[in-house]
Amino acid sequence: MSRKEKQTFDTEKEPFPSNLRKLFEGRKVSQAALAEYLGITRQAVSLYATGQSYPDINTFNKITEYFNVSADFMLGKTDIKNYSQDYKDKRIKELENIISDYDDKLKRISEILNYKKK
Repeated sequence: MSRKEKQTFDTEKEPFPSNLRKLFEGRKVSQAALAEYLGITRQAVSLYATGQSYPDINTFNKITEYFNVSADFMLGKTDIKNYSQDYKDKRIKELENIISDYDDKLKRISEILNYKKK
């Protein structure tokens, strides 16, 4: 957990600290609450949130479990926070849109067929 040599405002923009802060804000979780769960100091969590330090792999895994997010999300590799739910929600919405499009097309075909019968 070594400190970075970049200035704080530079490191805060990196994916891990940025996503960690978003989770704190969005889930209304304090740094102290996460620190207690992890068994570390609030100051250590503060360093993670500013990008001045990074957790070891075990602590990183505990953070992802605590917030129920994927490691890929925390590292900025994807916008999907939790593959199991977010991915399902996204796919369901896509399928609903496809069904709606087909429903509209079927209605149009039906209207055309009914018009030709007249």
